[in-house]
Amino acid sequence: MTRQKAIRTLFVMWLVIAAVPTLIITIQSLSRGYGDDSELAWQWLLGQYTPVISVLLAAVFSEPSTRWKNAPTNLWRFRWAVGISAFQAFAILMVLCLPLAGFSPFLLFEKTQTALSLFQAVAVASVGAVVFDGR
Repeated sequence: MTRQKAIRTLFVMWLVIAAVPTLIITIQSLSRGYGDDSELAWQWLLGQYTPVISVLLAAVFSEPSTRWKNAPTNLWRFRWAVGISAFQAFAILMVLCLPLAGFSPFLLFEKTQTALSLFQAVAVASVGAVVFDGR
């Protein structure tokens, strides 16, 4: 797999990762599922994926050399980035689904913020390792 294909794959993956919870929060916000505090849900959610999407947007819209784009990607780094990204997506969805079991969404946002921020840091670093490898 080339570096360019790896970056595009990660970009599409993260667009899907972002789209699903964004749709859930949008529906819950419009249906007043968070009362007057929907901005807390949005702050929590945007903190989960904006850093990695920002790195990927910069990579997708930059113009590296043809030699760099066509070089093979480091598969170990790419697989690690995909794996941590999938885990981050799963964790986000679990937090958004737990209120269906009677848990307070605000308590979940508060209690998961630190752990998910750590996973987000690993995801950003992993995606960055793929994006900046050899640049």
